[in-house]
Amino acid sequence: MGRSKPVRRKFSRNYKRTFRVGKVSLGFVTLTLFFVATLLFLSQSNKIAVRGYEISDLENRINELGEKNDKLKLEATKLQSVSSTQININKDGMVPVNQINYVSEKTDVAMR
Repeated sequence: MGRSKPVRRKFSRNYKRTFRVGKVSLGFVTLTLFFVATLLFLSQSNKIAVRGYEISDLENRINELGEKNDKLKLEATKLQSVSSTQININKDGMVPVNQINYVSEKTDVAMR
């Protein structure tokens, strides 16, 4: 009996190309990516514009509150000045004036 050759299995490498990139599909993908990038850019620029508006609005509010604060400080200083004057009058023993006597120019007291 003769020896027969062992049977070798041949593995075929028949892969099917299921995804092909042609001119049309490449153009479609490129166009889609361009639109997505454009939408992202527009949304980000819109957010930046809104933030800028909010910042300028807050800066205006800060300026208004600063002016109001200055006016209130000035008013508080005026009120403290009047009240401190009244306290000093009472401390020094001064009395309120009941009758005011005016001196005319023609009297001897005014001439001296």
